[in-house]
Amino acid sequence: MFKDAMALILADNKRIDMGELTRHRPLSAIPYAGRYRIVDFMLSNIVNTGITSVGIMTYSKYRSLMDHIGTGSPWDLDRKNTQGLTILPPYANADNTFPMYSSDNADLISVLDYSRSNHGKYVLVTDCTMLFSSTFDDMILRHEASGADLTFLYTRMQPRRDAYHLVVDMDRKNNLRNVFIRPEKPVTNKVSMGVIVLGKSLFEDLVSESISKGDRGLSIYSLLMLHAHLQIKGFECKHFVQHINSVPSYFASTMQLLDASDARKALFWSGLPVYTKVKDEAPALYATDSLASGCIISDGCRIMGEVRRSMLFRGVMVARNARLRNCIVMQDSYISENCELENIIIDKNCVIRPGIKLVGSYEYPIVIGKGTVL
Repeated sequence: MFKDAMALILADNKRIDMGELTRHRPLSAIPYAGRYRIVDFMLSNIVNTGITSVGIMTYSKYRSLMDHIGTGSPWDLDRKNTQGLTILPPYANADNTFPMYSSDNADLISVLDYSRSNHGKYVLVTDCTMLFSSTFDDMILRHEASGADLTFLYTRMQPRRDAYHLVVDMDRKNNLRNVFIRPEKPVTNKVSMGVIVLGKSLFEDLVSESISKGDRGLSIYSLLMLHAHLQIKGFECKHFVQHINSVPSYFASTMQLLDASDARKALFWSGLPVYTKVKDEAPALYATDSLASGCIISDGCRIMGEVRRSMLFRGVMVARNARLRNCIVMQDSYISENCELENIIIDKNCVIRPGIKLVGSYEYPIVIGKGTVL
């Protein structure tokens, strides 16, 4: 358990295009698996490591993220005598204007202020593009033993050209040699997981130097690109990993949870709890003539129609004679009578009117934006 550390979570990544799913929220606040948000997995991994000082750096559209996280009580981060949870919103100037920000980054001045207010020995910097269940104890121990300036977490997967990946090239001793974004011909199958550990003093020096150069942002990529000046080593993660970097990957990840019990076990039954905001809802209600097969259906749902191989979040209503297959329906959406939906992602608070028929591609599902009446 590493309590002598602080964590910084990058809540968004502007290089990743999730369309309607991130129109009103950051990447980290996208709903997942019926009751969670993507940020829950990284927050839980951090807390399960024993780190109790966590900062979340926001870029924009962070209302839903703040509403979900609140004071941090589900993760035991609502503390008096330790740092606990801190939200780092965009940093305003004295004249109430906001400086220009680069892509996926938070303001460096607020990051430096937050770091200096902590007393940990290490800084863990993460984004929210990877879903996995693990602690960072082994990674931090390896970082200490290796004497490296910076250690990053990586996994092995086949990078896709149409999605955001940081492909890393290393030598036989796991020293980083180069970093590629969406390479046309990947030189390796090793991909950064968006988790970095380094000493707090080095982190503050790097941030301070970036401020003096006029840089305005912090990202996993910018830190890894320091490999020419620092000793940066990789540490392989051999746990089950889901990479959320596009709408197709989000859809495929959800379908895998529905199909493969191994995926559910790896994420939720590994012995490490995944914490989230608790909402007390009544159990799901099923009509006597309804049908639900191969689904994950959350509390508060009312199923009057037919639902197959779909993920339903809290409070979803499926009316009589409606048919859903391979769908993700988010909180408090209403599917009216005689609808037929297949390969569809429906965001929160949507209404699908009677008789609507929509069929998307399994590889590229249709996404219906938040609050849409169709």
